[in-house]
Amino acid sequence: MEHTNSATSMDDDGGGSDTLWSLEDARKSRGHEEGKKADLFEGIPVGIRAFMEMERKMKAKRIARGEDPITGIDMETKAKWLER
Repeated sequence: MEHTNSATSMDDDGGGSDTLWSLEDARKSRGHEEGKKADLFEGIPVGIRAFMEMERKMKAKRIARGEDPITGIDMETKAKWLER
C-alpha cells in the first residue's frame, strides 16, 4: 500500500509556522508578566542549584589557572597528549 498524503514541510501537516510566533505570545504562554525578570531556575530544587553554582565556580577557577575547564588538566599537558 502506497502512502499518498506526504507532507513536504512542517507547515503542510499543520505543525504551524515559526514566523507567526511572537516573543510577546511566547511570554504570555509561559506566564511571564511585563517588566518582571523570569527565574530560569524556578522549578529546580535548591540542592541542584547549589551544585550548579559550585560547578560554575570550579570551571571559572580552572580557566583562570589555564586548565581545561572540564577535566582540570593543564592545557600544555593536554596538547602534548593530543599530539600522540
